[in-house]
Amino acid sequence: MAPISRDDFIKRIQTVAFKSFIVNEFIDAAHFFQEIHTSMPLLQERGIKELARAFSDEGRSVEEYWEARQGLDGRFQYSMPRVLYWSYLIFLCGLMETKLRAIASILASHKGISLEEWLDPPKPAKKPDGSYIEKYRYFIAKNSNLDISLIAEWSFLGDLACIRNCLVHRGGQLPAKIERRQQIRNISGRSADSIRAEPDWDHPRAKLIITEYFCQQATVKLHEFFDNLYSKLADGSIIPVLVYQHIY
Repeated sequence: MAPISRDDFIKRIQTVAFKSFIVNEFIDAAHFFQEIHTSMPLLQERGIKELARAFSDEGRSVEEYWEARQGLDGRFQYSMPRVLYWSYLIFLCGLMETKLRAIASILASHKGISLEEWLDPPKPAKKPDGSYIEKYRYFIAKNSNLDISLIAEWSFLGDLACIRNCLVHRGGQLPAKIERRQQIRNISGRSADSIRAEPDWDHPRAKLIITEYFCQQATVKLHEFFDNLYSKLADGSIIPVLVYQHIY
């Protein structure tokens, strides 16, 4: 079999690198999440042993030990999962926007367009409406004739952004406006109730509770979306000869 040309070889390598950047980081994220999550019981066990050893060496009372033990158990049962789940979802949301922006940036480069100026044009031009994911959706559609909102799991990107905003801007407290609170409740229903409100959805100061399952499903859905998006870009020959530096 004759070797492929240098240009074809470079193009194939660049395409593989592009897919790795667009899709495979979600797999890496999933591995990271599971490694951290499965290590928590081991860390808790180690903490209990260290606590017992410290109290024994200091000759402190049993009552003091169990008071400290309750604090330790509480951190592993509530505080640490909360930090892990929240930070992981916020990270996923950032990853999601980064991938959409990368695709839009490459299309802009090959169209001779400044994505930065399109997103934030000089006055008196009007900025494009909507969230950043909506802006990227519109830009990609306009410059590639591909409507990514038709790809399965597209609606979940908006769901994830909504959850992220509640965590970042409200510290997990549900919005006071009924329609915005209902929006999050609807997301819960679409996600097999893997997010919930504590103490309940109608409480005026209800807090959003994230579960391990929701984090796992978020990763799966984002991976599926971007894998399908990549396939459509590649099959439709929308991906031009890619220069890897354009991604960064």
